[in-house]
Amino acid sequence: MLRTFLFSLVAVLPLAPRSASAAVAPRQGQTQAPAAAEAIELAARYKDAFVTFEELDELVLMRFAESKLGRETRLFQLKLRVIEAIGRDLGVQPSPEEIQKMLKDIEKGVQQEGAARNIDEYLVQQGVSKAEFLESLRVAVLQNKLAHIGLGIPEGQPLSAEQQEMWLAAQIQERGLEEPPAPWSDGVVLRNGDVVLTRDEFIPYLRDRLEPGERKLLLFDLLRVKRMKARMPDLDPSALDAAVQEEIQKRKVEVQQDPRYKGLDYDQLLQSQGILIESWPRDPNIVMAALSQLWVRRKYTAEGLREVYENERPYFDAQFGEALEAYVLFKNASDPPNEFIPLSFAAAEEELNRLAAGITSFAQFQQTVELESQDRASRERKGYLGWVTRTGNSGPSPAREALFAALDSGRYKPTLPSDSTDRLAGPVRTDRGVLLLWIGQRRPKPAWDEMIVYVHKTLRKRFVDEAIEPAEVLTYE
Repeated sequence: MLRTFLFSLVAVLPLAPRSASAAVAPRQGQTQAPAAAEAIELAARYKDAFVTFEELDELVLMRFAESKLGRETRLFQLKLRVIEAIGRDLGVQPSPEEIQKMLKDIEKGVQQEGAARNIDEYLVQQGVSKAEFLESLRVAVLQNKLAHIGLGIPEGQPLSAEQQEMWLAAQIQERGLEEPPAPWSDGVVLRNGDVVLTRDEFIPYLRDRLEPGERKLLLFDLLRVKRMKARMPDLDPSALDAAVQEEIQKRKVEVQQDPRYKGLDYDQLLQSQGILIESWPRDPNIVMAALSQLWVRRKYTAEGLREVYENERPYFDAQFGEALEAYVLFKNASDPPNEFIPLSFAAAEEELNRLAAGITSFAQFQQTVELESQDRASRERKGYLGWVTRTGNSGPSPAREALFAALDSGRYKPTLPSDSTDRLAGPVRTDRGVLLLWIGQRRPKPAWDEMIVYVHKTLRKRFVDEAIEPAEVLTYE
């Protein structure tokens, strides 16, 4: 990346942000964005719902202001301003010749790495405008000059990026750094002497530091909330507030009961992710969950949920019905073998039979997987494939058939000792190779009082998913 490359040449400085006033981008095939969108500079629109930049930036603040990226970004912005302030105080500015020299040095590095034929091509690849790059380069050259002066090192003598950063850190410390807590109701994010970084400067800049895909997900969430609310125009705001609090309380209990969090409470978990706790009840993540809960409660009685299940029994049984826990050891095979896959199916079966004969416990099966399996994804999980239902929803599966054949024949019983080699099944041929399976636990088909929970969750998810078609959303980029 361009920032990584710059780091090796000059002090670490962020690129200037893209303009926040870009209009909503046209859908593929359109020559222009809708006129109304251009007039009010929307961040996104889907049918009759739209998101403004103010709404987007509020969500950026809520989710990312106190994240690692947020903290690094505001410090970067402060560094830019401090460098400019010191340059003004000393009457020092980089000359066009100095900027041009560093530009040529960077271009030479890009060419030597084979990244691009020239700097212009490289900037296009990285999605950075030439003007943005030159501005960052100008400040980097200025920092270099100021560090030489501050450290008493003759101009022309090289300075490392680390030396420049140490000089700048000392300047910031000497000036006195004030860091008010978010959400910065008075508008001041950082203060360093007479240099001030405001909330209105920081949040749009932070938004532009997010990955494009991440920004789109924020826009999708905001649009989903608007569309979901539109389907419940008579919803009492107090009922939504109560549902939000219910959802938060449910998540708190789940975190308390989850051993993965080792006693970490819900607020601490949110803080560790950089989320502003006081804003969490307004976050689309929570609001969507609350709205979907209300939607299903209003639309379906217990009898209605049972009717949904009966009408879609194959789907629900495939998702949540009887299942076997499976682990897999995989060998690639091809008929005939070739230079990339040297084993035939018969040879792979013979190899797996040989390995199976030496396996005497589940731990040994997992060790063999780590040494022998040729499926990277399952190998990294020590062979764990997951829960396999009897019907599934992805069509016929040799693995599924082998698992349930072992159950139905009685060779595998859920009561088998955990290390019994009767839990082995296979070898099993697939279209890509041969499997050796280890059968873990059996999950019986749930009774209705458990299945109704799955039906409820499924209907909630559908309500959220139906709110928008992501491919049809118009965004500003």
